[in-house]
Amino acid sequence: MSTATESVNYCLQRGSSSSCHIDHTVRVDCARKRMVCRMRWHRRLHTLAILLGILAGGGSLAGCGLLMDAAQWVRPVPSSLPDDLAVICRHEQLHVGIANNPTPPFVFLLAEKTPEITGLDIELLHAITAAISRECGRPVRAVPILLPVRDLFIELTEGRVDLFLSAMAANMPHLNATGIGYSAPYFSHTGIIALTRDPQVAERIRTTFQELLNAGHHVAEARRIAFRGLTVAVQEGRTGHLLAKARLTDSRLLVCDTLTAAFASDQSPDVVLGKQKTLEFLEQREPSVWQPLVLDHAKPLLLVHEQYAVVLAETKYHLRWLVNDLLWELEESGRLADMRRRWLTPSYPDSAEALKIAVPCSECKESRVKSPGSCRITHTPTTK
Repeated sequence: MSTATESVNYCLQRGSSSSCHIDHTVRVDCARKRMVCRMRWHRRLHTLAILLGILAGGGSLAGCGLLMDAAQWVRPVPSSLPDDLAVICRHEQLHVGIANNPTPPFVFLLAEKTPEITGLDIELLHAITAAISRECGRPVRAVPILLPVRDLFIELTEGRVDLFLSAMAANMPHLNATGIGYSAPYFSHTGIIALTRDPQVAERIRTTFQELLNAGHHVAEARRIAFRGLTVAVQEGRTGHLLAKARLTDSRLLVCDTLTAAFASDQSPDVVLGKQKTLEFLEQREPSVWQPLVLDHAKPLLLVHEQYAVVLAETKYHLRWLVNDLLWELEESGRLADMRRRWLTPSYPDSAEALKIAVPCSECKESRVKSPGSCRITHTPTTK
């Protein structure tokens, strides 16, 4: 045995490196060996305490099922996992931000006694959770956390949620999106549309917008002039709000807590902006006097295109790769296309199949009883 090894063994026996007259390298080895030894004993004692607790609380163990469960519970997280996944695996929970105002068909709120959420995004969440569970080597449970969209970026960057799912557009410029990353898109070919209950307003916007485009004007100018002088209602923090604030500067901007508040506002908005698939879906399930603006041949007037993606903190590098790989697999297998087809069918959310994937949402019960909120004018164009 070498002199260095003998010295290290002596240190371990004495329990103090101060009494070891060896060089600095050996003292470092000594400290490391003691630390490893202590960690091993700590894990063994922790496992023993759990098993003794099970014995004390549950009497004799029938078979070895509980022992196996306990052994799996204290099984360490694989050391090869990157930090952003290791934390999720260690707690066996995936904290998922959900917009506190549902956006069907992507997120629905169900059941009044024991609230649950379902929808296209929730089915996608099941697939993400399953992929993370495989990576962790243990089951991981999704925990929905309701968030106002305006708080999304703070909650992600400060680590209170791992990701966000609620038909969030990845392609829209946002002043507060510093430090945010997006997955590959899982839903495209959609955008923001405008609804009105006044046929004269609909005709005015349609003809003005189309004539300006035909005359060679840029789309930004055509939008601004077509909506000039109108009161435009939007839901705070969503894409319609971002669009109106940045591009419809000749309009009065009415910002509302919810779309329900926008439609019911006593400030009589001329148009309401919102997500195409959500508004069309709601119209199919419950027709109203609010109708979408269309161009020639009944083509919907898309004011801006959207691509929905999973939102993560920019630092969640490996988690984003995992989600992107999963989305590739779902797209290539046809599963993602099937999910889109099913959830865009107005009757599907009421089916037994849709209810099976519902996720409990304890915070949703409180959210259900809240009022639709209010609206306020945040911008009035200056008169020239």
